[in-house]
Parts: sequence; structure tokens; C-alpha cells
Amino acid sequence: MLSTAVIPAAGLGLRVRPFTKHTPKALLPIRQAPALSYLLHEVADTDIKHIILIINPKDKAQFTNALQLLPIARRFTFDLVPQVSPDGLGEALWCAQPKIKAESFALLLPDELYFEQTGLTQLISHFDPHQGHLVALRSIPLHLISQYGNACLDEPHPSGVGPYRLSGCVEKPDVAQSQWALVGRYLFTPDIWKSLTRNPHKDRICLTEAINTQCPTTRGVILDGLRFDIGRLEGYISCCIACS
Repeated sequence: MLSTAVIPAAGLGLRVRPFTKHTPKALLPIRQAPALSYLLHEVADTDIKHIILIINPKDKAQFTNALQLLPIARRFTFDLVPQVSPDGLGEALWCAQPKIKAESFALLLPDELYFEQTGLTQLISHFDPHQGHLVALRSIPLHLISQYGNACLDEPHPSGVGPYRLSGCVEKPDVAQSQWALVGRYLFTPDIWKSLTRNPHKDRICLTEAINTQCPTTRGVILDGLRFDIGRLEGYISCCIACS
């Protein structure tokens, strides 16, 4: 059973400026509530009770205040872990590693919000740690793939939600490898730590590269339901309008 979720919220939110000039992206308001509250409600539909929030140290007071004001936050225990240098998603995960140890865990990106059917519950319904990691997939217009991790499937013409074995994975490619994007929900076994290492050419830890290394034991699930990428300015504005 999964007991821990990681929410990396230390990013600078440069693609959503000017909204993130003074407010962390995970605390941007959507219909009188911060984006974080929607993630907490998504986690509340599962058995997970422990949440690790990776934050920029300068934002600690804002996150502490938000958690005190959100009734849904009372259902969880939190660890607020600082990420001093926001050098990518892999770096954020390494900040959480001492709190996770040898457990399987969920990873939820606050950029991605799901409505109607939550992404996390869809993934968990297919999760078997003996069969490896699970990642969430959506079909994305090819001209937008360069903004996402891009996955290729063993099954060239998937006809259902899966899960499908991944044959490859690349981070924000210049040329799309497929229409399948990694869309912010992951379930990892402890094996992920074996591949989560610093790329000497990029001087950062890239999660997508780690997933690519472990494709033989990684499967993708094609998620249903209404989704907004609020890490993009257009996506944030669309989400606010849809929720108004």
C-alpha cells in the first residue's frame, strides 16, 4: 500500500509570470482556493496520509500559512523539505529521498490539475510494485510535445487506458517521438533511485532520463478526465475560467 506522496513545489514558475512573481505556482488561486488544495483533495481519495512538500526556502511561511488554512490539510502529516537550488524535478526528488527511504511512493506535479476523474486514483488502480513503475500519459498535440517528457510505447496503436510498457522516454525533445506526454502523475518503486543520477553534460538530475533507463520495468496509463496544465500561462487562465 502506498503511504507517501511527494509534491515538488520549489519551481520558479517562470512560464506563468507575472502571477508567480510573489506567489509560488502551487499556491496560485483557482476559484478561491490555491492550486495545492486540488492536489490534496486528489490525494485524499487514496490511502496516502503522508505528504512531502518540496519548497523554495523563501516560500516556507506562505506554505505553512496555506496548510493551516486548508481544512483538507488536516487529513495528512506533512514534511516541508527545502530545495535550495531549483535544478529540476530529479533534484527535488533527491531532496525527498531521506524521508521516503525504501518505500514505493507517488509523485504529483502541481502544474497538472485533474477534474472529474483524478489522475492519482486512476494510476493506483493499475499499480503493482512487483511490475515496476507507473507513469501517467496523455495524447498531446505534437507542436506542444517539446514542453513535456515524451514517451514511446511498445504498443504502437493503444486502444484502451493500458497499462502499456514504455519503450523509450525523452525530456522535452526538439522533434516529437510520439504523441504521448508524461503528465504529472507517477508511482515509483524504490528502484528509481538506482537511475536517478546527475547528468554530467547538463549538471542536473533528470527524472525523465531515469525513467528512460528503467523503461523495461515502467508502464504507462492513459488518463481520462478533464486536465489543465497550469504551468503554462494559457493553461492557468483556461483553468481559472473553467472553474469560475
